[in-house]
Amino acid sequence: MVVGDTGKEVAVDIGGGQGEYFVDRARGEPQKTFVILEPAPLSLPDKPPNLHIIRWKSTAALTLPFADKSIDEVNINYLFGKMEPSRLERHRPLDQKEIYRRLIKDARQVLKSGGKISIIDAHCHINLIKEILIESGYHIVQEPISLPDPDRTYWSGKFTEDYERNEESFVAPMIIEAQK
Repeated sequence: MVVGDTGKEVAVDIGGGQGEYFVDRARGEPQKTFVILEPAPLSLPDKPPNLHIIRWKSTAALTLPFADKSIDEVNINYLFGKMEPSRLERHRPLDQKEIYRRLIKDARQVLKSGGKISIIDAHCHINLIKEILIESGYHIVQEPISLPDPDRTYWSGKFTEDYERNEESFVAPMIIEAQK
């Protein structure tokens, strides 16, 4: 597995989309290990050697594929409302808040003490995400703000375009950061 006791810092991007954010970071920080978890196949021909891609679909039943306390940083991008209940749980409805709460709790489990979680999502979800972070035992280190670099990812660029074109603040990309 790409994550082990290598002595390197490890950053994980859950819902890495096109991979562009972590590709740039991996090139700029070769001393770290970067892992993208993405359900769709990613083809990155110029992928740096310290960047790894794991096909992983976020459902309510799946846990993150890492050992406890092995990750330094977790990034979650636009997953609120995008995760599905597992096949075993489809008989009882789970709301998106409960599914997301499980992901946040699982991220806390794999983060090292003092590890950081950074979440990008639409304005309409960010306060609920903050509430879930606090309920899960995280300490907020950066209150929700507008994403300073809206072209960070493909999706944040798309949401920014929608926001600017339609002036619909509920889709504006926001970021919040917390620490374990």
